[in-house]
Amino acid sequence: MSIKNAISNLTTSISRSTGMLGLKVQAHSPELLIAGGVVTLIGGVVVACMASRKVDDVIDEHCEAVGDIHDREADETEEIENSESTAEEAETRKKELKKSVQKDLTATYFRTGLKFVKLYAPAVCLIGLSLTCFLSSNNILQKRNVALSSAFTALSQEFSDYRGRVAARFGETAEKEIHYNLESETVDVKTKDKNGKTVTEKQTTYSALSNAPGSMYARYFNKETSIYYKRNHIYNEDFLRLTYENLNNMLIARGYLFLNEVYSELGMPIVDYGQMAGWIYDPNGRVRPSHSDTDVLDLRIQEVIEPFNPLDPDAKREKIWMIDPNVEGNILGYINKKVAA
Repeated sequence: MSIKNAISNLTTSISRSTGMLGLKVQAHSPELLIAGGVVTLIGGVVVACMASRKVDDVIDEHCEAVGDIHDREADETEEIENSESTAEEAETRKKELKKSVQKDLTATYFRTGLKFVKLYAPAVCLIGLSLTCFLSSNNILQKRNVALSSAFTALSQEFSDYRGRVAARFGETAEKEIHYNLESETVDVKTKDKNGKTVTEKQTTYSALSNAPGSMYARYFNKETSIYYKRNHIYNEDFLRLTYENLNNMLIARGYLFLNEVYSELGMPIVDYGQMAGWIYDPNGRVRPSHSDTDVLDLRIQEVIEPFNPLDPDAKREKIWMIDPNVEGNILGYINKKVAA
């Protein structure tokens, strides 16, 4: 390898390393700014405390200088009064003396003020730098949150459109099976009509293929997912119905509802994106997302047969519930009007 190529490779390596280091600094800039702000704040407090130890000396010097001025004023005033000058001359000299004293006092106070500025300027600069670091860190985090909210909203809308295209091409039943990871089966069910006559109707039942639905927001309501689940079919039905009504009342009363609040009311674990996703109740349509077709919560409760357990193949597969809340999207973005609906 020639010297020229070696130098070129070394330069490229250094440039790449510098670029990666810059990227790491940019990625961790909020944390670095917070750390810098804490350090400079502590430094500012320490410097201010050290400066305060010299305040007494500055004040003593100031008081001594002011005292000297007033003593000089008293001596010269006495001298004027004891002199053989006329009353008019004495009054003129006193006025001149008063101006001189006022000028000296002003200069003394100004010099004392400069001394205080010199004492506390480093501390003020450090504390100001600390506040700048904190505000800059907060500004960076706000911009990143807005970008994440925008991406989250765009992804939610894109996925909703994708589901619509799949349903249009393959049918709603096939889309539902794929989306929720279910398996459908059409069975004949005998029922009685209003005349008491036995009729046979075809009904579609769904069986879960795994312990978790394939949807982002959907959850099974069973003993593994909810602390409020009971081994009582009627109790669970009533609980889901009453919780559903209570959540809608909360949404209408407050005007907004977060997804995590829904999960909490159902006794389910909360999620990170549940702090942004939710619903806005706005009958006038001023801030609600344009792609939303509802202004209330719909849990979209569906009964499904629990998944097959290979560890216990003879176990009875009971009916459980699946919920799929009709989340509108990132409601924080809509409220702040920083994310396009």
